[in-house]
Amino acid sequence: MNEKTTGELLFTDIASKFDEAWNGRDAAKVASFLAEDADFVFPDGTVVDGREAIETFYTNRFLNMLPGVKHKLVLKTVRFITSDAAVIDFRAIITDSDAPDALPSLDGRTTWVAVKENDQWITAAVRVMSPK
Repeated sequence: MNEKTTGELLFTDIASKFDEAWNGRDAAKVASFLAEDADFVFPDGTVVDGREAIETFYTNRFLNMLPGVKHKLVLKTVRFITSDAAVIDFRAIITDSDAPDALPSLDGRTTWVAVKENDQWITAAVRVMSPK
């Protein structure tokens, strides 16, 4: 299996687990995918620095979120910068309903910078973009 295929499988699996945590409204689990000093930039320009602050951000966001809102990451590309660093692009889809025909309220792109620490991939930076 080549590196790209291995990377695609790896980050598709990580994205699926991230979606599961997000859709389960588990802010601690969402934050567990991130490095201690990670930063997260949202489409509205909000910047949240550090795993603890990101967990707090999501705790508050999930408390105010309507039931049925769903998150889905679809892998677009994986580019290994080194064997221990990668840039991953996903299509990010948020729907306001769990109905099968629900239209997305956000259909954008998210870029993750991931690094391998202690043989585990962890996300150091996230950028969420919403096309105009």
